This record gives sequence, C-alpha cells and structure tokens, in this order.
Amino acid sequence: MSFREKLNSVEIELDAAGPAPGASDGYHVIKSRIHLKLLDKFDLAALEALPAATLRAEIAAMAERLLDDERAAINELEHRSLIRDIQHEMLGFGPLEGWLLDVGTGPGGIPLKIARRSPKLRVVGVDRSLRMVEEAKRATRAEGLDGRAFFVLADAGRLGFRDAFFDVVISNSLLHHLPEPVPVFNEMARVAKPGGLVLLRDLRRPSRLALAFHIRWHGRHYSGTMRKLYRDSVRAAYTAEELRGLLQGSALAGAQTFHHRRTHLGFYRARPRARHSREGGNPLP
Repeated sequence: MSFREKLNSVEIELDAAGPAPGASDGYHVIKSRIHLKLLDKFDLAALEALPAATLRAEIAAMAERLLDDERAAINELEHRSLIRDIQHEMLGFGPLEGWLLDVGTGPGGIPLKIARRSPKLRVVGVDRSLRMVEEAKRATRAEGLDGRAFFVLADAGRLGFRDAFFDVVISNSLLHHLPEPVPVFNEMARVAKPGGLVLLRDLRRPSRLALAFHIRWHGRHYSGTMRKLYRDSVRAAYTAEELRGLLQGSALAGAQTFHHRRTHLGFYRARPRARHSREGGNPLP
C-alpha cells in the first residue's frame, strides 16, 4: 500500500470518529497542519515505508499536541478580561479567599494569575490533557506557588471533588469544546458552595448572516494559524439563546447570562454572603 493510500485510510477513520476530546471540530480542521508536520519529520521515502499502524499513531499524537496548542493559545487571549469579570462579580463578596476551581484550566495561566493577586486564596485547576496539567505544575513551581495552587487530571463532566466545597468555580473558553455541556454545568454547580460564585465565559457565535463579517472583523489582528484557530472556535461556539437553553436543562437553571462586548458570552450564579467560609482541608472526598 502506498503512503497516499495509507494516509487516506487513516484520515477516513479519523474523520468518521468525529471531534476529539477538546477539539472545536473534527480531524479535517487540523489535517493540513498535520500533513506539514509529517513532511517536517519524515522524508518521502520514510513515509512510503511507514507501516499504517505507525502512521496512525504519529497522526494521533500530532493531533493531540495541536489541540492542546489551540486551547492554550485561546486561553491566553482571554485571561485578563476574564479576571476583570471575576473581580466585578465578586464585589459583593469582599476579597477573594478560600478555594477556587478552574475547569478546563489548560496550562493554568488564569488560576495562577488570580492566586498571585489573592494571597488568601488557594486554587485548583483541572484539565483532560496530561500535557497541560504537567505544564501548569511546572509553572506553579517556577512561580513559588506550591501549597496554594494544585492541578489535577480530570474530566470536567466527572469531577472527583466533594460537594459544596469551592468558594469560586470558573471556566474559560471550554464550552465550545464540549460535546455534552450540561453534565459539566451540573458538576460546576455540585462542587460550588450554595453561596459561591459560578462563572463561565466563552466565545459567542453570531447569527449565520453575521458570521463571516464577525470573524473577519474581530479576527483582524490574527494571522496564519491563530486566525484559523479563532475562526474554528467561533464557528463551534454557542449563541446566547442556545446557552440559555442548556442552562435551563441543568443544575444552574437560575444563572444569569451576560454578553462581553460583541465577542463573548457567559453566565454567572452569585449570591453575596456576609463573609467567606474559612473551611480548610482537601477538596477530594
């Protein structure tokens, strides 16, 4: 079997499998970038001699790295404005303290930034990617935040934490990656204290008629791979009406939705309390 035949066979299989965990779309979205990486790593003679199983493993590993890179890049763009959103919603709570959980944390940039600004706060980040969790742990050590920042490999739809433990639960740029958002909303509600803040923010998908202009205008500062990542993410995002429908079927049915400029939407559930609980201990049951 020639390399082209083997490649076509693998790609048909991957396309049929649909979106990978954490992907904003199916394999076809990153296909061209994987072709370039294969040519960078192997010469044509080596590709011809490559067994189909080895080719499949190479492509799967490259796809996982590209998807991790996509999430890390998009997260980095969102950090500053998300932190402003959290600070705004927490005005009635007083200084941030207690425990904060970041769902879909990527390399941990958001909780680490918040921890630096809030010395009485301990943060936990969860992600499905081992690579992202390891990167977040390295950043924690580099920033001297051991003992205040913890990162765990976990599925957002099946969090292994105690009920009603966290004072703040947040998620950024995860929603458009989720094949089933409602179980994740339910888990965010379960692990948050009854009076705690639950806040999610993500990109907003405009109407079909406005989509092309929206991507062109709001993505005008991006080029190359970043522009493609932005386009794919907006297309996979939700409208405000779709988000409200998801919330109504979840444990966060009473949450308030919001828009951030024309590019983002999200929801929050917050009931100010007289003071933060000072409960310590381990969030794991």
